[in-house]
Amino acid sequence: MASMEQFKTYLQPDNKNLFQVFSSNMLNIDWKNVSILDYGCNQGNYLNSARGYINTQKYVGADIMLKSIMAATSIHTDCNFLHYDKWHQAWNPNGDKNLKLSNVPMGRKFDVILCYSVFTHTTFEQTMDELNDLKKMLNPNGIILFTIWSKDIYPTFNKWLSERYDNISGNTLKCEKFAYWLNTSVLVTDTFNYISKETESFNSFYDLEWFKQNTNAVHLGRPNNQHQELYYIR
Repeated sequence: MASMEQFKTYLQPDNKNLFQVFSSNMLNIDWKNVSILDYGCNQGNYLNSARGYINTQKYVGADIMLKSIMAATSIHTDCNFLHYDKWHQAWNPNGDKNLKLSNVPMGRKFDVILCYSVFTHTTFEQTMDELNDLKKMLNPNGIILFTIWSKDIYPTFNKWLSERYDNISGNTLKCEKFAYWLNTSVLVTDTFNYISKETESFNSFYDLEWFKQNTNAVHLGRPNNQHQELYYIR
């Protein structure tokens, strides 16, 4: 088994009950029987809280970071994982910009697609492009559940960064739509055509009403004790 030490810089901490995050009472999902694609699975943290509630044989985890997939495979040896070598300005700058997950042979479609903290790290254009691509991977009546940050999360996020880094600029979020936070030092607002090389960090914050109107997504609220907003789209 590979050492977790070699993966540590790529792993998202397992500090949230992700099964609870996605199990909204407003949705009637038969978790025991649905097929699940965990898009942006990192080291498979969703499985830590979902085991016993889902059929792991119907679960597939996908991530753009190879080392995350290596860690997930090492931890959850009974589950299927896929390295999706898609370009991302921060997390996979050498990936394929033209790659579509719907074109990757997977042998199945899914009833539920989960995206935890995926679209918190993409531009609005990337978010819409990926959501439209993921729709192609849904079974009839399938659903995509995903989280984003709202702009009221930004002050807390900024405080956390300020305590961690010395080169912080911008103490308030002044945009009406969304903002991109780059390299923990530059706040770029309302940027629709942003193109960057590799960055240390890339985070997006949205006005929730604007986001809803521009995606036709349904807002399910903020799960208890969580710092992200939950949406779904079909």
